[in-house]
Parts: sequence; structure tokens; C-alpha cells
Amino acid sequence: MSRNTKIACLVAACVGVGLVSFANFRKPVDIGLKDTQIGFDGPLRTEADVVARFGRPGNYATRTHDYEFFKISGMYPPPGRREQWTDDFAIVEVYFADDGRVVGWGRALALPPKPWYERLWRDLRG
Repeated sequence: MSRNTKIACLVAACVGVGLVSFANFRKPVDIGLKDTQIGFDGPLRTEADVVARFGRPGNYATRTHDYEFFKISGMYPPPGRREQWTDDFAIVEVYFADDGRVVGWGRALALPPKPWYERLWRDLRG
């Protein structure tokens, strides 16, 4: 390979890494999952209340995270239909009875991101 070809390949690689890094720096999404009281004694006691507060169930996170359970209500998992909301700070699972009442819920908080060099090494290893 000539010297110019090597320099061109190095520049192309740097531009590619820069574009990938830029794409990963989107603003984190917070729909309020990390501090809201749900069910029983909280303000969100029915499915209509929960959907009005958080929107439709789904994944609103801008990137993947590792999560750790923080708070669980009563018997887990409770009986009922399960719905899940995810943002960049927490995951909330809410269980609804047939009449729409909240019968249980659990919250997992996002762990702090790993340093950039650990993420880069993980991505390079595949």
C-alpha cells in the first residue's frame, strides 16, 4: 500500500468513528418513570391514569442500558396483564386487573453508563 492510501484509510476510519460517536450522543429521554408513585396509595391507580401520565406502553430509550430493580410492590409478579414503559432512566412494569385497576408494579433504574473506552472495547470485540 502506498503512503497516500494508508493516510486515506486512516482518515476514513476516523470519520466513520466520529459519525458513529455523534449518532450515539442524542439527548436522553425522560418520561418521568424514575420518581412517579404508581398504584395503591399513589396518584396512578388505574390504567387510564398511567397511560395519561406516561403515554402508550413502549420503549422510549435512545440507547440500550443495564437496569437494576429498585422497587417492587407486594407479591411479584402479581396476577394480571403486564405493560412496560422504558426510558433512558428507568423501566416500569405495571400489572392491571381486568377492570383496569393497578394490581402491582415494579421499577428498575438504569445503571450509570460504562466509560467510553470500555464501550468501545466491547463494540470492537463484537
